[in-house]
Amino acid sequence: MNPTKDLSSFPPILGEFASYKLSIQRCSSRTVDEYLTDLRIKEANKLLQSGYTEQLTAEKCGFGDTGSMIRCFKKRFNMTPKQYIKAYHN
Repeated sequence: MNPTKDLSSFPPILGEFASYKLSIQRCSSRTVDEYLTDLRIKEANKLLQSGYTEQLTAEKCGFGDTGSMIRCFKKRFNMTPKQYIKAYHN
């Protein structure tokens, strides 16, 4: 049997995701996307402070590309990652 074609395991997984998604929205008044982006930006901040490049940080934090990470970072901190590092860590 090919496990990639066996869809019988999908409904429980989707049900758990829906329950998790609802829990996040109830507890934080944010969407799942907003919650995940917030986690990614927090991790990106740590990696950048540790000396990681923007490109490697974006990759490690699950952003589609560096530009997406920079936009989200700027939205959260009102400055680009380079500006943030320069302002707070030099």
